[in-house]
Amino acid sequence: MQNFILSERYKQIIICLLSKSDMNRYISSDQLASEIYLSRSTLVKDIKNLNKYLQYYNLQIKGVNKLGYILEGNEINKRLFIINEIFEVF
Repeated sequence: MQNFILSERYKQIIICLLSKSDMNRYISSDQLASEIYLSRSTLVKDIKNLNKYLQYYNLQIKGVNKLGYILEGNEINKRLFIINEIFEVF
């Protein structure tokens, strides 16, 4: 895996998506952008970059028209991502 450090903004995006995806709910781009204080265009760029990184965990942020975004992947991979990237275990 390449050397890539998640910015706090990227972590916020993932945390918002994780809080919805555990209930299999989508979050609209407007709502997600609003919660993180981003423009929609910045959010779309960030999600594109995050998806490149998330592939190492077999995770993907999926966007569906009129529904929004959801973090897809199995529970184990989501937990590994949280442990390794959100909590920054050394």
